[in-house]
Amino acid sequence: MADISSYKVQHYPYPFTAQPTNHTPPPSDATIPANHLPHREPKKSLPCPPVSFLSDIRLKAVDEDEATQSTIITNNWERNVLLFRGKTATEIASLAKDQLLQLKSTGVKKFVVSIGTNDLLQLPLNSIEPKKAASRVVTSIINLSKYLSPDTQICAIIPGPTSHVSETAYEQFVTQMQRDLQEAQIELIHAGHVMDQSKSGWSYDELVQYTLTDGIHWKHAVASSIITEALTALSIPCTIKQSSLSSYQ
Repeated sequence: MADISSYKVQHYPYPFTAQPTNHTPPPSDATIPANHLPHREPKKSLPCPPVSFLSDIRLKAVDEDEATQSTIITNNWERNVLLFRGKTATEIASLAKDQLLQLKSTGVKKFVVSIGTNDLLQLPLNSIEPKKAASRVVTSIINLSKYLSPDTQICAIIPGPTSHVSETAYEQFVTQMQRDLQEAQIELIHAGHVMDQSKSGWSYDELVQYTLTDGIHWKHAVASSIITEALTALSIPCTIKQSSLSSYQ
């Protein structure tokens, strides 16, 4: 065995100070001429999963608003948009079911459903009670869900306030609709809650005044926010780049 008694221990001052060397560090990008920098491909965002939109007049932003259209085109959703203006929930469910089934066969498994607006608007003209009208709307959504089952997911958008219906009738309608959707275990978002972006509890009339264009249709920024909320509920990470909702463009 070697005699370690002859070994000398080298002592360094504390704290240790690195000694200067002649080593030159590699140049950073900031010191390399631009024409010698390596080419870096920009990161490309992957398209969001396929989704279908079924609506009456409320989601017309999908074919009128540039920001929403851009999102739809980027993700190849153009053929997945079904709009039935002027139709009730029962009529839409009947007219759209085969088209939705066809979309499912192409790989669409998630559906944003915004129907019931016309049922709500017709309350002052019909003798039907708001709660009963709301239950009819939900029945149509449930029937669509069963028709498209299994392996599909629906997010229903509960209609927001409108100038054509009293606040009392509206509250009865949406409360019943929310209760029925929850009992059926169907994902939902409440458009009225998204419309109230002030977080300070706007009045019914204020919501109508500041978030709608004509007492019925959502302003584009409002519609894109509602659509984004629905996509989030379906676990689709896709945000529509729209102007600030506070400006209600």
